[in-house]
Amino acid sequence: MYGLEAALPVLGESLDRTQVRSGDYSDWFEISRRGLYTYDCHGHSGPYEQVSAPSVALLAEDLAPDIAEVAGLLRLPVLFSETTRLSFDDDTTGPLGGAVTA
Repeated sequence: MYGLEAALPVLGESLDRTQVRSGDYSDWFEISRRGLYTYDCHGHSGPYEQVSAPSVALLAEDLAPDIAEVAGLLRLPVLFSETTRLSFDDDTTGPLGGAVTA
């Protein structure tokens, strides 16, 4: 694990959301222990499937000011706790310009 997520404290457990998995997802699970939702895709284009979810979600107001500044650069109209699949294609069926399913 590298980057800003390594500076975040462990808040809880990681909940495995994968149906079929091949490969090492230990970094994804470690990130979820820090309160973040993780997604991955098969191939290079998606859709993105939720890999893991935190047992305790990190809230924006709980971030240190320097991390909050970086996190505030991107806001998505998504409730990650209710979103198991993300797609960023040209379809306009979801709030991201692509399909979003719970």
